[in-house]
Order: sequence, then structure tokens, then C-alpha cells
Amino acid sequence: PPPPPPPPQSMQRRPPRSTQVAGRRQRQMCIRDRVYIKQVDVHKVSMPILENLTSTCQEVSHLGILDEMQVLYLDWVESSQTVSLPSMTGMKLPAYCTGNGKNFLAYMDAETLSSYFKSTPLIQHTANTITDPELLKEQLKQVRKQGYACDFEESHQDVISVSAPVFDEKGKMVAGISVAGPAFRMNNDVLQKIIIPETKKAAGQISIRLGYYKN
Repeated sequence: PPPPPPPPQSMQRRPPRSTQVAGRRQRQMCIRDRVYIKQVDVHKVSMPILENLTSTCQEVSHLGILDEMQVLYLDWVESSQTVSLPSMTGMKLPAYCTGNGKNFLAYMDAETLSSYFKSTPLIQHTANTITDPELLKEQLKQVRKQGYACDFEESHQDVISVSAPVFDEKGKMVAGISVAGPAFRMNNDVLQKIIIPETKKAAGQISIRLGYYKN
């Protein structure tokens, strides 16, 4: 005789709740592990290039990622300058007033960016902090067009930084690198001739090593 038909959906036995929870936790752990491995890869690839960048620019360099819509600094390379900036490693700063953060905002999709501005108050940290959302949005368009972002004493007084985005093999921005120094050394001539082109070049080198290919 033919086999009996399967029971109705409502009568089929579901896995115990404990099994469902365990499966969900395992999936979450796998996602976290992939994110952690990606960060390790970015860090491993980036640091030798940042060392060369600091040597060329003679200013500190940092590697940062976006974490909970803030910039988290993973590591840095110290400058040999007598007057230089301290490490930001382990610190978080707002995205809207930092170079790395502006890059992340510039490469967000429209919906995510709109949500960011709705949920994030633009607090004034220095006299130069941009607190007008419309003005900042216009700057983000320019950031994406030129391929780098600047922090002109917007997060810290007397500190200027230049940041460039790092992309993975899928073309997604996964990190940012920055070069920062005291404002009295980071004049326009130094920025245009050394800091900006070298920072963009270093970010490009890291991206290529992560599998990024620009058409």
C-alpha cells in the first residue's frame, strides 16, 4: 500500500525550543567570527603599509572601523616627531566629526544615512564641528567624489587629519586609515603635496591586498 500522507503542518513535530535557541546562537557566533576574521585580515594587511605611511608623512597614522555607528580605532603607528599626537587605539569617536567617520558616512546607502542623521545629534566638540546636517551632507558628497575626508580641528582642537577609505573584495568600505598631526604642521602645502596623496595611495594598497578591484 502507498505510504501514509505526512501529517498536517500544525501537527508536525518541531525541534525543541532549546535546539532552536542553540542553532540561532551558533549562527550569531559564526557571523561574529567572520566579522572578527575580517578585522584581523584588515589589521594584518594594513599595519606594514601604515608604517610606511607614517615614515613618509612623519605624522601618526591610525586604522579605524565603524562600530555601532562610531569610529573605533584598532591600531596606530607612532611618529618620530618631538611634538606628536597620542594613540587613539581602543577609543571611539563620533563619525560626523572625524575623517574616517565622514568616509563611512559618505559610502552609506541613502536609507542608512538618513537613519543616522535622525538618530544622531550633531554635538559641537570644537568651534569647527559641523552641526548643520544639510551642510554635512553636502560635504559627504564631496568626500565621496574626491576619495578622502578631512577633519579640520572638528573633533579635537589644534588637530588636523586626512582619512581615506579601505574597500574589500566586494567593494564595501570595511575600514579607514588616517594621518593626523598638530595644526601648525599640517598646513595646506603639506596636505596637498604629501598627506592627501600618500594617504589615498596607502588606502588603495590595502584595498588591493584585500581583493578590491576598481573598474
